[in-house]
Amino acid sequence: MPTGSILSIDLRSTEVTELRTGALAGMRSLSTLMLPPGLTALQGGAFPDTSLLLSLDLSITRITRLPTGAFDGLSRLATLAVPMTLSHIDEGAMRACKALGSIDLTGTAMHRV
Repeated sequence: MPTGSILSIDLRSTEVTELRTGALAGMRSLSTLMLPPGLTALQGGAFPDTSLLLSLDLSITRITRLPTGAFDGLSRLATLAVPMTLSHIDEGAMRACKALGSIDLTGTAMHRV
């Protein structure tokens, strides 16, 4: 199956701990992504070509930092749930998120934005 035709990915039962740059490259039809609780790192550019993804739930992950370009490729992302472990958001992390209205940081370990 070509990656461009994948609609949904469920990683909840995997041992994935990091999404690297280009991890979801070519996933043009992806509209649902479920991430594992053991996810601790997200690199910038992990979501190229995934503009159909409207919502992303990181709340069950253990990510502490959102790097520059973290959501590049997610131009239609409208909702984002962040984990309580989040402590840093780098400048430019949300630069591609033109549809994102707000992010609730209540209860997170944020030191600065």
